[in-house]
Amino acid sequence: LAREIGCVVSSNVAPSTRTQSVTQNKNFAYAYETMHNFKPYEIPGPETSNAVMTALLIYDLNTPMQNGNKLMPIANPQQIFSQGAFHGGTWRCGFTFDSIGVPAVLLYYVQNLVVKNYLIAYNAVQTVGWAAVLYMALQFYLGAEEGTAWDAYGRPLVTFQNLASL
Repeated sequence: LAREIGCVVSSNVAPSTRTQSVTQNKNFAYAYETMHNFKPYEIPGPETSNAVMTALLIYDLNTPMQNGNKLMPIANPQQIFSQGAFHGGTWRCGFTFDSIGVPAVLLYYVQNLVVKNYLIAYNAVQTVGWAAVLYMALQFYLGAEEGTAWDAYGRPLVTFQNLASL
């Protein structure tokens, strides 16, 4: 209506944004954390959304030939929304936001719980293993062990070197 009476209209669509009010819901916070894995989705922070939406508003108010200006002929009033949208990939993606919400949350759990726990256990085992190899090597070089270095600590050394590839 405002456009029809001659007012310049700025009606840009903002993306899903990682704001405090949205991320208070843990499921949204977890989904937003891993949404970038579902290209081309990107969930910007509030600073990015604010800056882009402000720039689009300034552009709309200072550009005479944009869809929100009465001088620009449009076939349908919905065309006002088709220009200048900052959608974070939603309109270019092969799936809907609803269809990847649950997989995004599951991916968060895998990345942040399973992987982190694996890395903690892996590093603990490696630390204990290398400490044991060091102890055996010190025992050998201080003369407490007889035979060759390989007999004293060779097999554990190779084992923990090979575990480093995991």
